[in-house]
Amino acid sequence: MEAGYREEVEARYREQIKETQEQVQKERTLFTESIKNMMNSLNMSVEEVMSKMKIPPEKQSIYRDLIKMDEDQLFKV
Repeated sequence: MEAGYREEVEARYREQIKETQEQVQKERTLFTESIKNMMNSLNMSVEEVMSKMKIPPEKQSIYRDLIKMDEDQLFKV
């Protein structure tokens, strides 16, 4: 019985991890899309948008990398 319970707990844990990863991906996509939309609609650079959004300089490189990764994915399709 303990083995069955353990498998059930592990299955629920794997499902929670999958759901969390999907949620993180959705939020990342929404965030990078909002930056790109602002760039396009306001004709601004990534740095200008991040400055207006008050993103701290130490985190800006992370967001620049995310946007670059998303753009790279677009060209792979």
